[in-house]
Amino acid sequence: MAPDVDVLEPVRGVDGRLAAAESVTSVPALGDGDLLVANGALDQAAAQKALDVPDVVLSLPDEAQVADSAAVVTESGTVVYAGEASVDVAVQATQSGVRVQTVIADSTAPTQYTYAFEGSTPVLNADGSVDLVVAVDDNLTATVGHLDVPWAFDAAGAPVATFYRVEGSSVVQVVDLSSVGSYPVVADPNISSSCVWYGMCFIKFNRSYTNNIAAGTGIAGIVAGLTAVSGGILAPLAAVVGAKLGIDAIFAGWVLNRGNCMGYQFPVTNWLQPLTWGAYEVKRGQYNCA
Repeated sequence: MAPDVDVLEPVRGVDGRLAAAESVTSVPALGDGDLLVANGALDQAAAQKALDVPDVVLSLPDEAQVADSAAVVTESGTVVYAGEASVDVAVQATQSGVRVQTVIADSTAPTQYTYAFEGSTPVLNADGSVDLVVAVDDNLTATVGHLDVPWAFDAAGAPVATFYRVEGSSVVQVVDLSSVGSYPVVADPNISSSCVWYGMCFIKFNRSYTNNIAAGTGIAGIVAGLTAVSGGILAPLAAVVGAKLGIDAIFAGWVLNRGNCMGYQFPVTNWLQPLTWGAYEVKRGQYNCA
């Protein structure tokens, strides 16, 4: 069966959009609007509890034909948009992001659903999940969001085959209706902002930056890149960041010799302390590791 989530009941604002106080998600009044999953803003007075990276912005799938549908809030807090193609779209705000369910009524419905993202690039992972990344510069990318591995179930609770395909800035969920036993079928992308998703943020260096880290050169340029992605907050810690990069030179050389690149993951609640950052390997061909 579908995984459980804690659905937060949204409240309609003066602009017609719906949002729950405990959620990072804002839901449009009409089906042609954008979903917004906020990554949070830097608050220096509150000890910088979030990285200042772009929000995740996406549209509901055109295939469902919900553009003219008004948002209806159910008793459970789910926001429903009635479609015109044997498909309804149900949106559930959660503490870490949003679940978008396509509810497929019968076999005449479309078998793929396109989610267009604005301001970020989707990257398909080996396990079928998707990361949403932005380029800080030619050498450095930051992960701003994540789509869990997709799932779909029929009315009897039997799993229905589904997978993601990436097309430019869009993620397409393909649902195989050829052997469905009973309708409706519910298919679900679960989308979260990166720094909310289990409390970790991610940045990735290309091979040129990884080589600089391994060689101990160009550290000032790397620090400048980190300063840019942090909205300037890391600028006072440039010396500490440079020292951290120096410590990781051996690891950078090891991943470089394997043909790969280096990245960092670090906790959103303590990200101003570079010694809490963990270096990890980025496979060649993924993200900006060419």
